[in-house]
Amino acid sequence: MTFSFFPARLNHTDFYKFCISDLCYAINLKGRWLEESGFITGMSVTVTVERGRIIIETEINL
Repeated sequence: MTFSFFPARLNHTDFYKFCISDLCYAINLKGRWLEESGFITGMSVTVTVERGRIIIETEINL
């Protein structure tokens, strides 16, 4: 298994600069539960990738 790591801050447009082929994988999260959990559209988040898990945290504690 191969893992690719992107820069810590990567916006939606910059993501496509790292896609070399049609094999660019993405995880899309949707739902009201995101806002209820403190994630607001457009806010910065920190993504930490560890073997077996992905952690997404808000940068501002609301």
